[in-house]
Amino acid sequence: MTGSLFFKIAIGLLIFLSGIAHQLDELRQFAPSLDDFRQTTNVSGIYSYEHFARNSLTRIDDKLFFCALNYNGGIGSCYVFLKNLPENSKITIAAASPRTKSGNVLYATRIIFNGYEVYRKTPKQSLHDWWFASCLEVSEFPLLLMAIYLSIIFVLTKRKQNRGS
Repeated sequence: MTGSLFFKIAIGLLIFLSGIAHQLDELRQFAPSLDDFRQTTNVSGIYSYEHFARNSLTRIDDKLFFCALNYNGGIGSCYVFLKNLPENSKITIAAASPRTKSGNVLYATRIIFNGYEVYRKTPKQSLHDWWFASCLEVSEFPLLLMAIYLSIIFVLTKRKQNRGS
Protein backbone atom coordinates (compact mmCIF):
# COMPACT_ATOMS: atom_id res chain seq x y z
CA MET A 1 0.00 0.00 0.00
CA THR A 2 2.85 2.41 0.84
CA GLY A 3 4.54 1.74 -2.52
CA SER A 4 1.25 2.43 -4.31
CA LEU A 5 0.79 5.71 -2.42
CA PHE A 6 4.36 6.75 -3.20
CA PHE A 7 3.79 5.94 -6.89
CA LYS A 8 0.59 8.01 -6.98
CA ILE A 9 2.30 10.96 -5.31
CA ALA A 10 5.26 10.71 -7.70
CA ILE A 11 2.96 10.74 -10.74
CA GLY A 12 1.03 13.72 -9.35
CA LEU A 13 4.26 15.59 -8.68
CA LEU A 14 5.50 14.80 -12.18
CA ILE A 15 2.27 16.13 -13.72
CA PHE A 16 2.46 19.29 -11.62
CA LEU A 17 6.14 19.94 -12.38
CA SER A 18 5.73 19.32 -16.12
CA GLY A 19 2.77 21.72 -16.16
CA ILE A 20 4.81 24.38 -14.32
CA ALA A 21 7.80 23.85 -16.65
CA HIS A 22 5.61 24.32 -19.72
CA GLN A 23 4.01 27.47 -18.33
CA LEU A 24 7.32 28.97 -17.18
CA ASP A 25 8.76 28.38 -20.65
CA GLU A 26 5.90 30.41 -22.13
CA LEU A 27 6.36 33.07 -19.45
CA ARG A 28 10.06 33.45 -20.29
CA GLN A 29 9.25 33.66 -23.99
CA PHE A 30 7.06 36.75 -23.46
CA ALA A 31 8.91 38.37 -20.55
CA PRO A 32 9.22 42.13 -21.20
CA SER A 33 12.08 44.31 -20.06
CA LEU A 34 11.91 47.57 -18.16
CA ASP A 35 12.53 49.38 -21.46
CA ASP A 36 9.34 47.88 -22.91
CA PHE A 37 7.40 49.88 -20.31
CA ARG A 38 9.55 53.02 -20.67
CA GLN A 39 8.88 53.41 -24.39
CA THR A 40 5.41 54.90 -24.70
CA THR A 41 3.28 56.55 -27.35
CA ASN A 42 0.56 59.07 -26.69
CA VAL A 43 -2.93 58.18 -27.82
CA SER A 44 -5.69 60.78 -27.58
CA GLY A 45 -9.38 60.46 -28.19
CA ILE A 46 -12.82 59.92 -26.75
CA TYR A 47 -12.86 57.08 -24.25
CA SER A 48 -15.71 54.68 -23.67
CA TYR A 49 -16.42 51.26 -22.23
CA GLU A 50 -17.43 48.20 -24.14
CA HIS A 51 -19.16 45.55 -22.04
CA PHE A 52 -17.70 42.10 -22.50
CA ALA A 53 -19.40 39.37 -20.45
CA ARG A 54 -19.13 40.51 -16.81
CA ASN A 55 -16.20 42.82 -17.53
CA SER A 56 -15.75 46.00 -19.47
CA LEU A 57 -13.08 46.94 -21.98
CA THR A 58 -11.69 50.47 -22.13
CA ARG A 59 -11.56 52.00 -25.58
CA ILE A 60 -10.22 55.20 -27.12
CA ASP A 61 -11.96 55.61 -30.44
CA ASP A 62 -11.18 52.26 -32.11
CA LYS A 63 -8.24 51.20 -29.87
CA LEU A 64 -8.51 49.01 -26.77
CA PHE A 65 -6.20 49.80 -23.87
CA PHE A 66 -5.65 48.15 -20.52
CA CYS A 67 -4.46 49.04 -17.02
CA ALA A 68 -3.44 45.46 -16.16
CA LEU A 69 -1.42 43.02 -18.18
CA ASN A 70 0.09 39.55 -18.13
CA TYR A 71 1.85 37.35 -20.67
CA ASN A 72 -1.49 36.32 -22.19
CA GLY A 73 -2.50 39.93 -22.94
CA GLY A 74 -4.48 42.79 -21.46
CA ILE A 75 -6.48 41.62 -18.47
CA GLY A 76 -7.84 44.76 -16.82
CA SER A 77 -9.84 47.71 -18.04
CA CYS A 78 -9.15 51.19 -16.68
CA TYR A 79 -12.69 51.52 -15.30
CA VAL A 80 -11.54 51.94 -11.70
CA PHE A 81 -9.22 54.80 -12.58
CA LEU A 82 -11.66 56.55 -14.92
CA LYS A 83 -14.93 55.98 -13.05
CA ASN A 84 -15.11 59.59 -11.83
CA LEU A 85 -14.62 61.01 -15.34
CA PRO A 86 -17.60 61.51 -17.60
CA GLU A 87 -17.72 58.79 -20.22
CA ASN A 88 -17.14 60.00 -23.78
CA SER A 89 -14.64 62.59 -22.54
CA LYS A 90 -11.40 63.25 -24.35
CA ILE A 91 -8.36 61.74 -22.62
CA THR A 92 -4.73 61.16 -23.50
CA ILE A 93 -2.90 58.01 -22.51
CA ALA A 94 0.80 57.29 -22.57
CA ALA A 95 0.75 53.67 -23.65
CA ALA A 96 3.48 51.07 -23.65
CA SER A 97 3.00 48.25 -26.11
CA PRO A 98 4.65 45.07 -24.78
CA ARG A 99 4.42 41.81 -26.73
CA THR A 100 2.03 39.20 -25.31
CA LYS A 101 0.50 35.93 -26.52
CA SER A 102 -2.38 38.04 -27.85
CA GLY A 103 0.02 40.29 -29.76
CA ASN A 104 1.10 43.78 -28.80
CA VAL A 105 -1.29 45.34 -26.31
CA LEU A 106 -1.76 49.01 -25.41
CA TYR A 107 -0.96 49.26 -21.70
CA ALA A 108 -1.74 52.62 -20.08
CA THR A 109 1.12 53.91 -17.96
CA ARG A 110 -0.31 57.43 -17.66
CA ILE A 111 -3.75 58.97 -18.26
CA ILE A 112 -4.37 62.69 -18.62
CA PHE A 113 -7.81 64.36 -18.51
CA ASN A 114 -8.23 68.14 -18.93
CA GLY A 115 -4.51 68.67 -18.38
CA TYR A 116 -4.51 66.72 -15.09
CA GLU A 117 -2.83 63.38 -14.57
CA VAL A 118 -5.47 60.97 -13.22
CA TYR A 119 -3.43 57.77 -13.42
CA ARG A 120 0.26 56.95 -13.47
CA LYS A 121 2.28 53.78 -13.10
CA THR A 122 6.08 53.73 -13.22
CA PRO A 123 7.86 51.31 -15.58
CA LYS A 124 9.29 49.44 -12.57
CA GLN A 125 5.84 49.10 -11.01
CA SER A 126 4.38 48.03 -14.37
CA LEU A 127 7.01 45.32 -14.81
CA HIS A 128 6.46 44.09 -11.24
CA ASP A 129 2.69 43.93 -11.80
CA TRP A 130 3.23 42.07 -15.10
CA TRP A 131 5.33 39.41 -13.34
CA PHE A 132 2.86 39.09 -10.44
CA ALA A 133 -0.18 38.73 -12.74
CA SER A 134 1.71 36.36 -15.05
CA CYS A 135 2.86 34.12 -12.20
CA LEU A 136 -0.73 33.87 -10.96
CA GLU A 137 -1.82 32.94 -14.48
CA VAL A 138 0.98 30.37 -14.79
CA SER A 139 -0.10 28.58 -11.63
CA GLU A 140 -3.69 28.02 -12.81
CA PHE A 141 -2.91 25.35 -15.44
CA PRO A 142 -0.76 23.06 -13.24
CA LEU A 143 -3.21 23.40 -10.35
CA LEU A 144 -6.05 22.43 -12.67
CA LEU A 145 -4.08 19.37 -13.80
CA MET A 146 -3.46 18.43 -10.17
CA ALA A 147 -7.14 18.82 -9.30
CA ILE A 148 -8.13 16.55 -12.19
CA TYR A 149 -5.47 14.00 -11.21
CA LEU A 150 -6.53 14.00 -7.55
CA SER A 151 -10.19 13.64 -8.56
CA ILE A 152 -9.33 10.62 -10.70
CA ILE A 153 -7.28 9.07 -7.88
CA PHE A 154 -10.11 9.72 -5.41
CA VAL A 155 -12.72 8.13 -7.69
CA LEU A 156 -10.53 5.10 -8.43
CA THR A 157 -9.68 4.64 -4.73
CA LYS A 158 -13.35 4.95 -3.75
CA ARG A 159 -14.34 2.43 -6.44
CA LYS A 160 -11.65 0.00 -5.25
CA GLN A 161 -12.84 0.36 -1.62
CA ASN A 162 -16.46 -0.27 -2.63
CA ARG A 163 -15.48 -3.47 -4.48
CA GLY A 164 -13.55 -4.68 -1.45
CA SER A 165 -16.54 -4.22 0.88
